[in-house]
Amino acid sequence: MKRIYLAIIFSVFCLALLVLQYFYFKDTPTPFEKSEKVAKISLISEPLSLDPRKSSDGVTSQFFNFCYDGLTRRTFDGKIELSLAKSFKVGKKGRRYEFTLREAYWSNGELLTAYDFEYSWKKILDKSFLAHNPEYMFNIKHAKKAYQSQKDFEKVGVKAEGSSKLVITLEEADPYFLELISNKSFFPINRRIDLKHPNWSDLTLKHFVGCGPFVIKRWFHRNKISLKKNPYYWDEQNVQLDGVELYIIEDEMTQISMYESKELDWIGAPLSLLPVDALSKLKNSPNFGSYRSSSLYFCCFNTEAYPLNNPKIRKALTLAINRKDLVDYVSHGGEEIALSLLPRTMHADKQNYFEDGDLVKAKELLQEGMLELGLSKESFPKIVYSFPNIHSRRLLAQALQQQWEKALGIKISLQSTEWQVFLSDIKSKKYQMAGITRATQHLDPLYFLALFKKKNQLVNYAHWESKKFQDLLLEAKKAPDIKSRKYFISKAEEIFMDEMPVAPIFFPMNYYLKQPHLKKVLITPVGSLDFKWATLD
Repeated sequence: MKRIYLAIIFSVFCLALLVLQYFYFKDTPTPFEKSEKVAKISLISEPLSLDPRKSSDGVTSQFFNFCYDGLTRRTFDGKIELSLAKSFKVGKKGRRYEFTLREAYWSNGELLTAYDFEYSWKKILDKSFLAHNPEYMFNIKHAKKAYQSQKDFEKVGVKAEGSSKLVITLEEADPYFLELISNKSFFPINRRIDLKHPNWSDLTLKHFVGCGPFVIKRWFHRNKISLKKNPYYWDEQNVQLDGVELYIIEDEMTQISMYESKELDWIGAPLSLLPVDALSKLKNSPNFGSYRSSSLYFCCFNTEAYPLNNPKIRKALTLAINRKDLVDYVSHGGEEIALSLLPRTMHADKQNYFEDGDLVKAKELLQEGMLELGLSKESFPKIVYSFPNIHSRRLLAQALQQQWEKALGIKISLQSTEWQVFLSDIKSKKYQMAGITRATQHLDPLYFLALFKKKNQLVNYAHWESKKFQDLLLEAKKAPDIKSRKYFISKAEEIFMDEMPVAPIFFPMNYYLKQPHLKKVLITPVGSLDFKWATLD
């Protein structure tokens, strides 16, 4: 009887918390008039930075599409087209690009110049700046040498020749280059403001300026971000919305309630998650949508943490996972199980490197790994699996825990933390195993693999590296044709999968609910959203 009372009290408490959160968002003031066209969207967490060169999480990366623009951008038909660049010329060998900028302005009315681009890109190479992924710059002439030596930055192949001409020289021709520079890492930063106010990107907004379709109007921290149409945006006439309101809602059911009461226009991927328990019901809605993206959900191993420093232990844990059961009975999302690292959208010739749920081989590898480490089942240490405090991720973590303990007879404990704490722990190597989604900013498989090139990279959460792997990536980069490039990429993936620094689980299926009056939201081939052309009927 006591347990029943406790269960009732807990249920009432959860319901009260849900109601309080609902009215917390409901009562937050809006800076827009009722007549204005404002899209209302759910975010699972608050953006971590306003500097597009620094962020690593998906929500923050998506946020930059509202406030920034690049030399190129995907248009509504999904093609890469010029944006801040008006025109360009390519040298005969495909290594020299000369961009002419169109007349464009920052959101404070200042002219945007080629000097802003040169300054922004070169600062990424300053190690003290702690850029998210400086490796993206390494095909620019002398960029890698400048990063490694921390000198001779003036030799880097990014030069402003006047305020409207930007010349870029590459080490090797890159067939994906125009797509690459549409990536957030290549967005410009206002040079004058960055020099005068180096802390401009903190979340106080005191000195923030952007160059995208929208600009930040108000920020109610941990609650809501109000964006207004940027009157200085070069393509302002094609931006149909007056503004966007981003509601920061960690609880998945709260966003469902707000959507059903028509207080949100878009919930779900890629800015938040729909509750897996409700997917079967939500799929019946005519406003339900889904898409595949170039991303991977995986268990990341800290390869410097004992006993996961042993490849055979990592491979045993990988092979013991029954991905089909996870997809069919836990996530209910129709995801494609992952038996390789690269998504099919990147590598059409990809192969499967192991069998799903191969318990016989998993047990053999565990025994071999324990023998190499001098361990037995009795002395094998408990391993901690970390995940963000999100309901769907908790369900997956519990299922993985059960599979590992049943198949291998080892102890797995679970650790859940808030999203920002989780990311901080992963980056600082304060974990053993963790469930992570890795998305890519563009479709070049070479750059996806390069995220694991050096163990000291900020984005290489596995802290793994291999000389053979690095050499193959270099060969792929220098390959004279696409066929040779694919060959070296496949060989590099083979090395990676043999070492197994991560356990691929599935290629996510992305789900969302959209109000029928919200139209023309671009979902790019890599799975990001762009509201530049969005309309509200």
